[in-house]
Amino acid sequence: MEYVVLTAVGRMITSPLRGDTGATTYFKDVAYAVLRTQLAHMSLAQEQYMNPSTDENYLELAKNKGFQPDSVVLSDGSKGHWLGNKGAEKVIVYFHGMCILEQDTTRDAEADGDVRTKGGGYVLPASPGHVTWAYELNQSLNKAGHSTSLVFLAYTTAPGGQYPTQTTQATELLRHVIEKEGKKPSDIIIGGDSAGGNLTLALMSHLLHPHFQASQARAVRTPARSRVDLPVAAAQRWSEAFLGGARLDEYNQPTIADDDWFKGLENVVSEILVWGGGGEVLIDSIVEIAKKLQKAHPKTELIVQPKVGHEEFIIDTLLGYKEKAEGTVLMENWIGARL
Repeated sequence: MEYVVLTAVGRMITSPLRGDTGATTYFKDVAYAVLRTQLAHMSLAQEQYMNPSTDENYLELAKNKGFQPDSVVLSDGSKGHWLGNKGAEKVIVYFHGMCILEQDTTRDAEADGDVRTKGGGYVLPASPGHVTWAYELNQSLNKAGHSTSLVFLAYTTAPGGQYPTQTTQATELLRHVIEKEGKKPSDIIIGGDSAGGNLTLALMSHLLHPHFQASQARAVRTPARSRVDLPVAAAQRWSEAFLGGARLDEYNQPTIADDDWFKGLENVVSEILVWGGGGEVLIDSIVEIAKKLQKAHPKTELIVQPKVGHEEFIIDTLLGYKEKAEGTVLMENWIGARL
């Protein structure tokens, strides 16, 4: 605990001198530094112990917002949690990533190396920030006159569920939405943040090249070096928990795919949006995969928001910011224009 206090005090002193290398506000700059220090020193068991399950956070949201929980249990026991009227015309299938301990981060020396997570985090449940952000996204789209609902996958976290468990579960949820809920593929939008973005890419790869270990799915049309956040130690810890003994491949690490891997993608998805924070440690990989997608699909748009950290639009929700984050506004407008 002492090292966290020392980090906070030290950053409070040095943050005013951060220039263009820190977070966008003094408060976020200090919070990022504290979280980075925590992540570098915690074990996976400690991280998971301190975070309630996706199911618990969903039920707490339902209680706080006053709506009746509506969940589906998939064939393997994983769940999909509905936000909004599932009878709506359009459905957003959403995969969460990681947003840890309800805090934010910014740059330090440990994150200065060229770091890439191997396949995403997948180790933590959806935080209160995730479920609240998804709920508010769907609410805003409906208030703008769109008929949408959102279903949130509560995938099995690693190491209890290792690759390709989450790809199978994502496929099963997509199958359920089409076959059981009767949604047309053209009325489905698929997306996710952090590990959920990786899972979105894995699902697209599966639709193009069925994974031998994942369930079969129907084709779907979906719109789908300042270092300011994740420390090396945490990225490596999450990567090892997710992959186990599996090798890297195009499904869990799409940046290694060759130019032909995404060929035909325009026949599977209609449009693609890739968002990244200009200050996040993963931005190089985000830009790299966006370029691969753009070669295969002419309607792929890349937006890099300057200086912001990893999934900062969700972290803003956790930190209690009342003003809607710029990243959220961008995504709402992009989705709304395609509904």
